Amino acid sequence: DSDRASYIKRKIAERIARSSITVVYLSESTALSQWVHWEVQKSIELNKKVVAVYPKGKLPAQPPKWISDYNTKAVPWGKLSDELK
Repeated sequence: DSDRASYIKRKIAERIARSSITVVYLSESTALSQWVHWEVQKSIELNKKVVAVYPKGKLPAQPPKWISDYNTKAVPWGKLSDELK
């Protein structure tokens, strides 16, 4: 974690607040990321739609718990545009 975490979180939260949807990249490493989890939590808190996108055929073997906790849709990269409509 960064010693500037509160500043970084504040700036990210400002961007999330101005968006209509949050797209997070889902991989084995981002599935474990506390930062990605925080971004998803903040997006839900701000009533934003969240979509997790992953490379075709590369859904992590152990999807993060927040996928089910927040009823987040996970889609392959090629289907992302359908979710943005």
